[in-house]
Amino acid sequence: PVVGADVTLDANVDSQVGYAVFSREPVIVTDVDRAPQFGIPDEFRRRGARGGIAIRIGSPAPRGVLVAYDAEPRRFDEGEVEFLAGIVAILASAYERHRLERDRTELIARDELRRDEAQVAARRSAFLAQTSTVLDAALEPETTLFSLARLAVPAMADCAIVDLVEDEGYVRRIDVIDIDPMRRSDADALRRVAPDLKTEGPFPRAIRTG
Repeated sequence: PVVGADVTLDANVDSQVGYAVFSREPVIVTDVDRAPQFGIPDEFRRRGARGGIAIRIGSPAPRGVLVAYDAEPRRFDEGEVEFLAGIVAILASAYERHRLERDRTELIARDELRRDEAQVAARRSAFLAQTSTVLDAALEPETTLFSLARLAVPAMADCAIVDLVEDEGYVRRIDVIDIDPMRRSDADALRRVAPDLKTEGPFPRAIRTG
């Protein structure tokens, strides 16, 4: 169906509106009481409509139908048809501009997403390459962990906490790295706190489970 302001119209080919959707020419009902080739929708008949015109909006694909009805039998002359056709052309042009602008916005969004994904992939590749360099250096475990954390911030995160499990089984906090200088005092406080492996926080759980 074709839906208007509180009005639902049949859009099958047997109706004036439905036939107008498939026709490239205006569909005119001069007097529905005398020549009911296409019935006027009941909603408009109840309001006294007897004659009317329906013109398809959009070409080649239909985007809608403009209808105009009169309470008296009406022979729409050439000037009236051209006037309504002009309104239809304006509506079709406005729809097409809206569609083009929407398509343009979607293309820009997709391009930005692809650029963001490419930048993330490039940063990830650079991070992995730097990580390989650090691991190949065969440094002491503490130095290696510290170097990896320095690479991870800010490549992958804003903050990193490095803990090292000693051979004796206890955990020693090596460093806390944070790119935000406003959180320096918090980072300093965290450096002085070693995780308790008996708790259920994310850090002790990661150390327990590997």
